[in-house]
Amino acid sequence: MGVSGYLKEICLIYNRHILIQKMNQVSTLTRFNNTIDCLIDSLIDRYSHHEYFGKELRLIKEKFSLLRKTNPAKVVEGVLVKVYPYKKQIMDEDDEFFVQKSYDSDTKNEGNLVKVLKIKELWDTDMDENTKKTLFNYFKVLIILAEKYVAEKVAQ
Repeated sequence: MGVSGYLKEICLIYNRHILIQKMNQVSTLTRFNNTIDCLIDSLIDRYSHHEYFGKELRLIKEKFSLLRKTNPAKVVEGVLVKVYPYKKQIMDEDDEFFVQKSYDSDTKNEGNLVKVLKIKELWDTDMDENTKKTLFNYFKVLIILAEKYVAEKVAQ
């Protein structure tokens, strides 16, 4: 390996070190919201063509961005209330539970129920196994970060 090869390797090691330092400085709340942001972006990339979700996901992205700026903890609180009760099913990747579940009691208005039913339809008709696995992985990370966020709040 020549001098330029060593320099490249040193740069890579240095960049990894800086990245790790920055990651350690990022709060759990920021990591949580970054994960939500990545999830939404992934869904937009995958479903921008969809007649319903293409537009709906862009609206969700705008609403999330605004909420993140004005009250970043609100998103974690929402996940703790609406998603965390299904931790076991998420960790077990029990897609049958989510497809068969009635969400009437989980939605406050008809608009939210329509969105849930559309997601169930999407899950059955337009989602490959890789995408389903990716969604479960995102939700697992969100569960873990929500737990960490609560533990940090309790410790303060």
